[in-house]
Amino acid sequence: MTIDGEYAKALREKLRVFQETTNTRKYPMLTLMTTFGINVNQHSLGVVEKVMTLEDLFG
Repeated sequence: MTIDGEYAKALREKLRVFQETTNTRKYPMLTLMTTFGINVNQHSLGVVEKVMTLEDLFG
């Protein structure tokens, strides 16, 4: 999985909406669950905190 600029923007918007809806002051940490992980690039570095794969769950 590769996160491009458009998808990174959508993820940041989801985080913003979550913070506004829940009125939390704490920083939400975005965790992605994927089958094989993600390709780390400039877009994923600023958005995704943790990636979990099938290996993490069943390995």
